[in-house]
Amino acid sequence: MGNTSALSTSAAVEVCIVNINGATCSGKSTLAEYLCQRFNSPIGPIGQDHFITNNIPIFKKHILHDDQNVQLSDTKSMFREWPNYECEQSINFVRFEQVIKTAREIILSQHHDLEQMKRQFMELGYTFWNENFDPSQTLMISNKKVYLIVVEGFLSCCSFNLMCNLFDINIYLNASKDLCLKRRSWRDQNKELSQVSKEFISWFNELVWPFHQLYRTRQLSNIIKSGRPFLCLNSKDDIEELQGTNEEKLIDKVSSFINDLLMNRGESLSLMHHELPDWFDLNTNYEESEKELEQFLFSHHIK
Repeated sequence: MGNTSALSTSAAVEVCIVNINGATCSGKSTLAEYLCQRFNSPIGPIGQDHFITNNIPIFKKHILHDDQNVQLSDTKSMFREWPNYECEQSINFVRFEQVIKTAREIILSQHHDLEQMKRQFMELGYTFWNENFDPSQTLMISNKKVYLIVVEGFLSCCSFNLMCNLFDINIYLNASKDLCLKRRSWRDQNKELSQVSKEFISWFNELVWPFHQLYRTRQLSNIIKSGRPFLCLNSKDDIEELQGTNEEKLIDKVSSFINDLLMNRGESLSLMHHELPDWFDLNTNYEESEKELEQFLFSHHIK
């Protein structure tokens, strides 16, 4: 599997960790849940949203009003302060890594004792036991049981060391800004995009998407440089259907990619199973461009 020797093994079992990365509302959670069921994982996805820190930075932004009645002296109405859940500082990466490692060790050590494995996962938290898990349907390859752990997060690939130490396969969802905004408005506001407030759209345009742009090049660079097999899915690959009526098509594509890697892990497989995003250039010095954008964005933090 490219670097499949990195798969965690014991005498009769292997654990493969699949990571899904992409912008907010690109379909990470939906895809992760489907993969857990498709590959008969004993647990549900480990989502990075469960690792939010207690010290969230506040993002302060000047708002231009159309309302002619707003007075210049009314500074409160001219500024908005938003908790910034979109930056690295919002995630407890140490705990994120610990939980993934612990989940892997639970499977390796307790795969022979279903009740003990279930109990330890319930004590661990951060995920849930898959009540549809069927031990008799566990994937067998070369006389070994293969279990999948699916991880997903919009900042899951920020740490190169974490990626290299834990993730065996990476899936990148390159959804468009328009699609993510449409889905986020429905998820957070339960409204169509045309019905949400101007402030919601401003919050997305001024905070959510710029911070996605801040980290996306670094994360995709880390995915490629890690040498691990990866699949990049673009909007034209029907990412929209992850929450639509034809979702099986994309689920089948991702599942086939993972299954082929697992079944042929002893062979040399090409890492390029996709088209890279138009905005991405591996030769670009992302550290320099990221630093400039970071300085601008973090100038709006007030704590």
